Amino acid sequence: MVRIKKVYDKNYTVIGNTSINDSGLYLADKGMLEYLWSKPDDWNFYAREVAKHQKDGIDGVNSALRHLEENGYLYRGRVRNEKGQLKGSKWLLSETPKKEWSEYYQKKCEKRKKKPFPKFVKSMRLAFPSI
Repeated sequence: MVRIKKVYDKNYTVIGNTSINDSGLYLADKGMLEYLWSKPDDWNFYAREVAKHQKDGIDGVNSALRHLEENGYLYRGRVRNEKGQLKGSKWLLSETPKKEWSEYYQKKCEKRKKKPFPKFVKSMRLAFPSI
């Protein structure tokens, strides 16, 4: 048996174990959640900018965001003014899954007539049959 001893340095993030131990999330999803959690509350998020600094690229970033949203860790909504015009976006991040957020995501997918991101997809790579 191997034991892991943690070496703590300065500038670290504290997050609950719920998301880390959630078997419904991929490692990339957990990494994205921890990455977002490490940022200050007033941090402006741009998926393309994050993708520039990650090996997964824009598709990997968007995939992780969809998984977090589907599993209730991320809420992404639009804010409108009294005239119904788009005013901005509202993102909420939780270290524990919120059932209401997951249900909102499912309804949003149904509205767009899109299927939620399939849970069985483990990789963005396509398997080609052997000839």
